[in-house]
Amino acid sequence: MMPDGTGEVPSSSSYRVTVLCLFILAVALMAYPALRIAWSPEIDNTEGWNAYHQARAMAGQSLYDAGSPYFFNNYPPLSFYLVGALSVPLGDVILAGRLASLAAVIVICLGVAGIVRSAGASRLDGLFAATTCALFYAAFATDYVGKNNPQVLGLAFV
Repeated sequence: MMPDGTGEVPSSSSYRVTVLCLFILAVALMAYPALRIAWSPEIDNTEGWNAYHQARAMAGQSLYDAGSPYFFNNYPPLSFYLVGALSVPLGDVILAGRLASLAAVIVICLGVAGIVRSAGASRLDGLFAATTCALFYAAFATDYVGKNNPQVLGLAFV
């Protein structure tokens, strides 16, 4: 029984239009985080800290010992090495981290779509799930999208 009491399933064309409109909205809302990737100012005060560790990883230096008892690093090393390696061809550690973060958000959204599809849903349902995930990032976690921070990259691996 549908909420309107008719017992009819909404037409697939209205569902397609709704998903398409939400997809367009998600792309529009993700435009700002995607465009700010090339900006010089730091997005967050942790970008420099992460860039420092990514550069240390590429230089073969220890990520967990900086010679001071007041220094700590509680992040796993994989992100530092991945972003550091990506920074070699790009020539900029912060840009590499921002691109990796944006790619991680895309991977997370595709992973959500894959989970929905593996549960037996249609491609349109998978697109709806991926779009919903992107909308949640756009609405509630915009500061993590396209920011040189290992958090979202770690979530993509999960």
